Amino acid sequence: QTHIPVGFDVSKMTPFRILVRSVNELEEARLAAPAVVAIKRGRPDAHVTILAPEALVSFWQEITEIDDVLSFTDGDSPQEVAARIRSAGIFDAGVLLPENLGAAKEMVLAGVPTPLGSPHRKGLNHWQNPGGVADPPIRGADRYRRIAKAAGAAMP
Repeated sequence: QTHIPVGFDVSKMTPFRILVRSVNELEEARLAAPAVVAIKRGRPDAHVTILAPEALVSFWQEITEIDDVLSFTDGDSPQEVAARIRSAGIFDAGVLLPENLGAAKEMVLAGVPTPLGSPHRKGLNHWQNPGGVADPPIRGADRYRRIAKAAGAAMP
């Protein structure tokens, strides 16, 4: 939880720009939406932009906490998606909801700082087991809650 001193004008803060790469399926986006909202509410200076496939743009635009939505088409290469990200400005942080390397590559090519939730960050995608036996990967809403918690959001 963020503490704002009494009388502090939050509108004068420099926005902390967060790019969230949406999942590609509507049902998964519905599961992820509460985590994205929690990320937005976790910082009074957060400006959240969703990068989504064209088919999900209207879904994300309906969520009032989302500040901007960037879209891409199914046929776009990671380089083309990265160019769209760069054209939207500089982002301070990235959150990767899909578990695929193509989505991670989009952010890396665009220069978005270390995307949280990347398939390369085992601590976010898999339970740590001191006994050495791998637990099944975390999926769905549980995975998105865990990513949001790692981003500093208050999640149950």
